[in-house]
Amino acid sequence: MKKISILLCLVVFFATCKKDVRVCTTYTQITSQKHLVDISPLKGAPQLIDTLNKYSNLQVYRVIIDDATLGMECHVFCKGLQVFTHDFSLLKIKNNVPLYASDSSFTDTINLSTTPAINYLEAISIAHKNENFSKTCISYQLGFYDINASSNRLIKNYKLVWLVKGENDAPYVYMDANSGQVYNKFDGMFY
Repeated sequence: MKKISILLCLVVFFATCKKDVRVCTTYTQITSQKHLVDISPLKGAPQLIDTLNKYSNLQVYRVIIDDATLGMECHVFCKGLQVFTHDFSLLKIKNNVPLYASDSSFTDTINLSTTPAINYLEAISIAHKNENFSKTCISYQLGFYDINASSNRLIKNYKLVWLVKGENDAPYVYMDANSGQVYNKFDGMFY
């Protein structure tokens, strides 16, 4: 009986012990345009390095190396802000086949002010009303978002937006940086 009592006490003790939930009390602003990965493998294709030298508004986030190709995937920036709805890929097929580019419009200019009407704290508050950020740290970033990107419309309609996101990029909320209107959100769960 004494062993059972001790065993029950241990079970109750371990059941009531909870792992400390990570609580973030500050928010992280994302502003860097530095490459997110090591680009040294791209030296095998000088055309890729030339492209990066020519266009400082590209930020490499993935290098592609396989038997047939050497390439890069890049975020695109305009006025120092990321264009969230547009990436750029450039692949060099081995055996001297020409370059393949996903799109050549990464030099677009966006004629919008980069000054938001709502600040990041207001944006985070709006994001909290739309998604559950209680179990993650939050980062925020000002950028541009083409609200026509997911439609069949060919005309681009850029808006200045706040992106508020959790660790590992989810959950996230894209909202207009002037009106607070939510354009896109995701809770991080695939159903």
